[in-house]
Amino acid sequence: LLKEIYQHLERMLLPDALAQKSVFTNADVEVLAEDIKYRRDITGQLIRLAQTDLAGRGCIMHRYAEAKTGRLYAHGVSLQTAPRLIRKAALHDQYDYDIENCHFAIFSQLADRYGYQTDSINHYLKHKNTIREGIAARVGISKDQAKMCLLALMFGARLSDWEENAIPAAIGQDKANALFNDADFAGIAKDVLTGRNVILKGWPKRRTTLVNDMGKAVRLKETPGVRLSHIIQGIEAKALKAAITLYPDEIVLLMHDGFVSTRAVDARLIERRMLEETGYRLELSGGVIALPADLEFS
Repeated sequence: LLKEIYQHLERMLLPDALAQKSVFTNADVEVLAEDIKYRRDITGQLIRLAQTDLAGRGCIMHRYAEAKTGRLYAHGVSLQTAPRLIRKAALHDQYDYDIENCHFAIFSQLADRYGYQTDSINHYLKHKNTIREGIAARVGISKDQAKMCLLALMFGARLSDWEENAIPAAIGQDKANALFNDADFAGIAKDVLTGRNVILKGWPKRRTTLVNDMGKAVRLKETPGVRLSHIIQGIEAKALKAAITLYPDEIVLLMHDGFVSTRAVDARLIERRMLEETGYRLELSGGVIALPADLEFS
C-alpha cells in the first residue's frame, strides 16, 4: 500500500495532474506541488525503513524519547508523525485506539477536583461532534479547524483577532472574530479561563516549580498555558503508560493520546487500569484501521 501511494504521488507531480485535486489535500494548485513532494518523500523514507536488516522486512523500528512533560516522541521519520492517510496505509488492518477527548476530559475532572464545574465543557464532552460541526458551519471553517481552535484555546491561545495570534493566523482574522463571538465557543472559553486559574492555584507547588504526574517539573514563571499543558500532558502520559504495561507485546506504535495494536484489546480493562494509576476516568475508543473505501490510486 505504501508503494501504491508513492507511485500515486509521483503521478500527481506530473504537470497535467497538478491541475487536479488530490485525494490527500484540497489545497490550491500553487501549494499542491510542495504538499505532494513532502508526502512522497515521507512515504519513500518509510518504505526504506521497512526494508532494513535490523528491523526486518515489513517492520519500522521506532525509538522514543521522553519529553519535558513525560510524553513519548518518536525520533526522526516515524509513523507517529506521518500524515494520517499514509499512516493508515502502513498500519492497514491493525487496531487504533485513543483516549476520547483526552485533554478536555482531564481538564474537566481537574477543575472539578479544585472546586469549579465546567458546564460548557461537560456539554461539549457529551456532544463533541455536534458542537464542532455547529461551530464550523457558523464560522465558515472545517470541523478539524474547529477542533484545533478549541485545543489551542486550552493551551493559551488568546481571544484576540490580532493576526499573529495562533487562531487568527490559522483561520484568518474575520473568521477568528466570528469564532470568538460564537456562543458555544465562548462558553467553552469561559470554562477554560476560569478552570485554568482554579487548577493552577490548587495544584501543589515547590518554591519555583510545579511537578506533574510523570515527575516532570516546569517553572512557575512559565505562562499559564504552558503550566496547564504540562499538568495535563503528564496525566495523559501516565494514562498511556498504564495501557502499555497491560499490552506490551501487542502495542506497536505510540501516539500522544493513544496507540496502535496488532489485535483488539480489552478497552474496559485499560480504562480501569488508567483510573487506578491516574485517578481520572478516561474512555478508550478505537477499531480496525482501514483506508477509505472509495480511495483509488489509479
